[in-house]
Amino acid sequence: MRTLQENKRRQILDAAATVFAAKGFHQALMDDVAARAGIGKGTIYRYFSDKEELFFSILDAGMDDLLAQLQAAAGIKQPPERSLRAMVHTLVDFMLRNRPLIRLLPEIEHDRVRKRTDVIHRHNKALVALMERGIAAGIKTGAFRDGDAHTWARMLTMLTRTVLGPPGTRPPSRNRAVGTVLDVFLHGIAKR
Repeated sequence: MRTLQENKRRQILDAAATVFAAKGFHQALMDDVAARAGIGKGTIYRYFSDKEELFFSILDAGMDDLLAQLQAAAGIKQPPERSLRAMVHTLVDFMLRNRPLIRLLPEIEHDRVRKRTDVIHRHNKALVALMERGIAAGIKTGAFRDGDAHTWARMLTMLTRTVLGPPGTRPPSRNRAVGTVLDVFLHGIAKR
C-alpha cells in the first residue's frame, strides 16, 4: 500500500506525463503540471528539483512498472510460448502507452540524456534478463530449440521496437504488433 507521499508523487508524475505528451518538453511548464495535478507549483518542487528530473522520473517509474509486470508475467506457471506471448504483450503495451514521451527524448539536450545512460542501460539490462529467463525456460522444457537465450532476448526486444516503428510514425495495432513479433521471432520468415 502506498503512503500519502507516494500517492502525491504518483499524482504529479501522471499529471506531468499528460502535460509533456500534449505540449512537448520545452513548452510544458511546471505551472501546467501543477494545474493538471490540482496542486500548487511549490508542491512539485518538494518531490522534483526541476523539469528534467520530473521528466526522467516519469520514464523511470514507467520502466519500473514494466519490469514488475514482466516479472509477474514470467512468474505465471504456463507453457513457455504463452509466457513469452504475455511478456511481448506487456512490452508492446508499455511502448504504445509511453510513445508520446519517448518521442520527446530528442527534444532534451544530448548532454542531459547522456547523464542518464547508466539508468537507461540498467533498465534495458533488466528487461533483457527477464526475456532471457522466459526463453531459457522454453529451451529447458524443449519448447524452443537450443540456442543463446541472451542474444535471442536482445533480438526479441529490438524486434518489438522495430515492429512498432520509430516515434512519430503510426504504429500497428497492439494485436497486430504482438502477432508479428511472435510470428517472426518463433517461426522466422522462411516459407512454411
